[in-house]
Amino acid sequence: MQDKRRDDTMFTRPPIPREHGSWAMLLMPYVVGLSVAGSWGWQAAFFLVSTLALFLARYPLSLVARRGFPRPRDRATRGLYGWLVAYTVVALISGVALLLLDRWLMVLLGVLSVLLLLANLYFSRHKLDRAVWAELVVIAGLSLTAPGAYYAATGELGQTVLALWMLTSLYSGSSVFYVRLRLHDRRAQPQPEQRRRTQCALLLYLGMLLTGVAALIAVGAAPLLVLPAFVPLLYKALRAIGGQRAAQMTLRQVGFTELGHAVAFAVLVILAFRL
Repeated sequence: MQDKRRDDTMFTRPPIPREHGSWAMLLMPYVVGLSVAGSWGWQAAFFLVSTLALFLARYPLSLVARRGFPRPRDRATRGLYGWLVAYTVVALISGVALLLLDRWLMVLLGVLSVLLLLANLYFSRHKLDRAVWAELVVIAGLSLTAPGAYYAATGELGQTVLALWMLTSLYSGSSVFYVRLRLHDRRAQPQPEQRRRTQCALLLYLGMLLTGVAALIAVGAAPLLVLPAFVPLLYKALRAIGGQRAAQMTLRQVGFTELGHAVAFAVLVILAFRL
């Protein structure tokens, strides 16, 4: 009886994602984009509200998707659908406000965000959301807050918008491989062959990351000073590949390490564009 009561009331309160990493991947790019823009206004505020509403809507949407979109016969399911509608309405109102404030090209970003949201819905429905490629797609979607914040604040599109999106998504994407390697090292019975494959995947991603950053610098989309922003990432990744202190790190330590490096990355990227 107690379990049923808890199940009936668990979604009468606002369902909020508890994935701290996802929150960081959403808000860090927003701060970077807004800081690089160097201005703040109602457009940036409405974009933040719309972004948060869409992010919050993703949580109840993924939950009902995993349940096969059941009919709202019980209180918990009705709560999920109710909050999904509420979050969506807030996102739409904020989006309309952006259009009224002359940010019409935000429609393109909105369409792309909806497509990525549908992709995430597909991943959740078919239990593919833990696959590497699926996580990278989600991270690319979360990183859209960087170009979105920049455009909302300035009303300008250009190379900087693309650079901010690529830099933040490339950085956040590295955590998919880094965390997997750290989790592998915490196992009681290590599997050398699997660890070697995880190491190779991380090294390959780092190579792709550096190639992408170099390309942005070569075409003038990003300043040369963005390179130091990736030094902490390379340092922690190479330490993980080398196995140093891997077995001693707890999940909490890994999380705080990721947060600290994300803050350092954001500060260095902002300085690179502003100096």
